[in-house]
Amino acid sequence: KINFKNFSIVYPFYLSLGFLLLKQPHICMTLHQFGKFAYNEDWGRWENKLPKLLTHTTIMQAEDDSVFTRASALHMKSLIPHSLFIDVPKSGHAMAFDNSQSVISELKKIMSMLTKIKTT
Repeated sequence: KINFKNFSIVYPFYLSLGFLLLKQPHICMTLHQFGKFAYNEDWGRWENKLPKLLTHTTIMQAEDDSVFTRASALHMKSLIPHSLFIDVPKSGHAMAFDNSQSVISELKKIMSMLTKIKTT
């Protein structure tokens, strides 16, 4: 199953990204280093810090995301007090491409909410 709902937009993007990785070795090296860091990182240490987070946090989860599961997003929400969880329908991992209208709409709501909080 392809993860991208709007494949015609995403496909050229990933072709361009692939070209950059082939032509720009430092990009490939950076991604490799990040992957190595992520594999070796003690994620439990980060989970212990999340409950202390004071900033407004929104967790957006794509309906058909095959990279990050809904369970992992809900787990993160449970660790961050006062966080907001948003489901993005009709989208895969690349939700900004798959359902840009929903993503933009949700971001506008969040910005409006934060503006109200800041002015009161």
